[in-house]
Amino acid sequence: MVSVIIPVYNVENYVEKTLKSVINQTYKDLEIIVIDDGSTDRSPEIVDRIAQTDERIRVVHTKNGGVSAARNKGLDIAKGRYVAFLDSDDYIEPDMYEKMVDAAEKNNCDAVQCSYYTGDVDNSVEREVPGLYRGQQAVKLVLRVTGASVCNKLFSSTVLSDVRFKENLSIGEDRIFNIDAFSECSCVTVIDDILYHYVQRDTSAMHAKLSRKNIDGLLFYDYLIEKAQGDDELVDLAIREKAGSLIFYLELMIVQKTERSLIDEVEKRILEMKDRINRVGFVSLKQKIAFKALFVSPKLYETMVRAKHLQW
Repeated sequence: MVSVIIPVYNVENYVEKTLKSVINQTYKDLEIIVIDDGSTDRSPEIVDRIAQTDERIRVVHTKNGGVSAARNKGLDIAKGRYVAFLDSDDYIEPDMYEKMVDAAEKNNCDAVQCSYYTGDVDNSVEREVPGLYRGQQAVKLVLRVTGASVCNKLFSSTVLSDVRFKENLSIGEDRIFNIDAFSECSCVTVIDDILYHYVQRDTSAMHAKLSRKNIDGLLFYDYLIEKAQGDDELVDLAIREKAGSLIFYLELMIVQKTERSLIDEVEKRILEMKDRINRVGFVSLKQKIAFKALFVSPKLYETMVRAKHLQW
């Protein structure tokens, strides 16, 4: 049996499509756990109505505690051999769980990851190289775009017995969960099938207002660096990815004219990593120029960013 955990919060325009995509799965042995996280719109009414049509659905109404708390409540009551997560404004292909359970059992692996569509009209696909990943190679998947979410994955419940979401985080909590889960897996199977639809209603990063939550969401890199001690390759990869994310956010903050104190904090975090960044190297010439300018002078870097965006 697959326990599908769906946290719901104020998604009255989307949740019915989400639930129907699960109900209509070709794999029928499902436990559908819906955690209504204190919704204030019609979501509770909608999920209760749909639950009356399918005995596999269990609805739990709770006070609002955030998506991580809702998922943890679902994990605490899940009874399936496998566990999957689904966001309540996304939807899945009809054969998603059939294909993922088949891959898990065929390869005797504790987790399966699939490819997924992103955007309102499936205008992009995120993929990873298919195959079997073990040990730190499996953990490295978390650094990839496809590794960021828990929703394109199927987990054996045995590896999740002591794994839970960090309820104090609102960004990056999926990746920390995946690090902990993949660390417990004998192997992870990656399949190329595009089975999940990740619906993004605001797809422009340049217009998404950044805040401290975005920066705090990078804590998972520090978590991974600490967990990967002894594996120099993985540590260096995490440092490089963290630095790249910080410089990306810094550019957006300058363009968006984010509060000065937050810009200063991000610049300070990057400068504190200067020696490690120079040691692990850069992913591109463009990134190298950005870091070198910042290392010379934050004011120089900010001037370069503003001049660049004036040309747009």
